[in-house]
Amino acid sequence: MDEILPRHVVCLLGNWRTLDEMEAMVAKLAPPGFELDQEYSGPGEDDRMDTAFEHAADRVAPSFFQEDVSAVKAHKSVAYILSPRIPKAAAMQMSGMTLQMVATMLEGGALAAKSESAGVAHGFRKWVHLFSEYKTGYTQADPVRYANALYDAWVRRPLSDGKWWYSCGMHLLGLPDIEIEPRNDPREAIQCIDFIGTRLLAGETIENLLVDKIILPEKDLPPEKTEPKSLHHLVCKRYESDDFFYNPYGYIRVT
Repeated sequence: MDEILPRHVVCLLGNWRTLDEMEAMVAKLAPPGFELDQEYSGPGEDDRMDTAFEHAADRVAPSFFQEDVSAVKAHKSVAYILSPRIPKAAAMQMSGMTLQMVATMLEGGALAAKSESAGVAHGFRKWVHLFSEYKTGYTQADPVRYANALYDAWVRRPLSDGKWWYSCGMHLLGLPDIEIEPRNDPREAIQCIDFIGTRLLAGETIENLLVDKIILPEKDLPPEKTEPKSLHHLVCKRYESDDFFYNPYGYIRVT
């Protein structure tokens, strides 16, 4: 089981001059057990980053502004930081610690951040805001607030494999991702994915969730003629078990 447990992999851009400087940053600001990937991190500009961050920028709540584009272009080094493998029971806590690490490193001099484990990037100010929301919710014992902050930080949606639209990143929260047949309006898919994701975050069991049916708008059909959609729990076959995106908790499919 250990080999398929998820982990956070965060790409940070900055102006560190050596691997030693990156190691010192991780030792100072990262939680215990986090480590710098020595093989792929290092000084030197990576000309792939402009495109990588552009493609990963969150489209649901856009936060990647010109200042963030300019920051990516200005980077002089790339650091990849790996979290420990994440047991299901520790997923929310580990994702909160990772969000704190990202915000702290950005405020400490890093230029931009992207989750390699969910394929999503936010702008500098959005990362800091999400951590503030998480921290406030945690401090005030408001689980909805801090869970929503983690969802917004680590879950990307909708992605497409040509047949299904789906979320990516729920594995970092110890939960299945959600997939749905393509819709005429992407907002409908996002609303459906978020509705199911929110229920899972609130602690609803998969067994209880599968009992329900989902009503989705259908083109040229009035609501009373719309057939409810069933939910199914499937294993993840979209990605190999060693892929960053692999979800050992599977998918909730809206058929």
